[in-house]
Amino acid sequence: MMMQQPYALKPVPDQFPAKVSVVVPCHNAITITMLSLTSLIHNTDIPFELVLVDDGSTDATAVSLECLATNINAGQYPNVTGARVLHNPQRTSCAEASNLGVAAASGDIIVWCNNDMLYGPNWLGPLVKIAATDALVGVVGPWPLKVLLNHDQGGNVVTEFTALAANHIVADDPVLLSSGAPFVFRRGILNTIGGYFFDQRFAPAYFEDWDLYNRLLTVGLHFGLTRRSVYYHYEGVTCSQIPNRVALFHANRSRFLEKWPGGGPFPHYLGLSPSQLGL
Repeated sequence: MMMQQPYALKPVPDQFPAKVSVVVPCHNAITITMLSLTSLIHNTDIPFELVLVDDGSTDATAVSLECLATNINAGQYPNVTGARVLHNPQRTSCAEASNLGVAAASGDIIVWCNNDMLYGPNWLGPLVKIAATDALVGVVGPWPLKVLLNHDQGGNVVTEFTALAANHIVADDPVLLSSGAPFVFRRGILNTIGGYFFDQRFAPAYFEDWDLYNRLLTVGLHFGLTRRSVYYHYEGVTCSQIPNRVALFHANRSRFLEKWPGGGPFPHYLGLSPSQLGL
């Protein structure tokens, strides 16, 4: 099985000219979604535009996102330069909702996040510097922390994780294999990998990220994680709402092989079973 070779990061400057847009597709799971957005806003160390995509939610998500955007645009959170909410009247897919948000974002650097994540302190600045200044890095993300959190604490879980995460940030590390979000990338790379972020043939989920990795490798770009920042993933809060997930996994595996015979330049995902992915 071919594995991506570690790539040594280049030094980055203290200052960088880049406008940053954070895109978050959301579907239901309002409690986790708002915890995640609270963590995002309070632990992000650089100015950013926030683009929220409500993908046909049936709970209070749409109203809550609009309320948050109103508060942001009223200046309640100075580090967020502006916010907008896009609404799909019916649920589409993570891929389609993500592509909608990316297309609407105005930044030179795009940050794609799930709605079920918590972020370490000052997590985004190091990632944006890497993406903005290292031309060989296609996509970079923070290091995932596997920690036990008391999910019943409500808003306190954000404070708990922020304190834990502060002890796990290191100054530098090579970019390694990435297996999930958040993704930070230059908008311009989309023009070199087909003109789109996620391939919607893999809707509603599974294999769209590994297709992205193959497209990056095909044009000579690296992808992966860095220990310069950290995050926590609640794992599958949104995907757990998808019916027949195991059947969908196998169907999209077949679609992946049709597009990438033999698995393409990065076939690692093909060796994983649904149970290994928590399906």
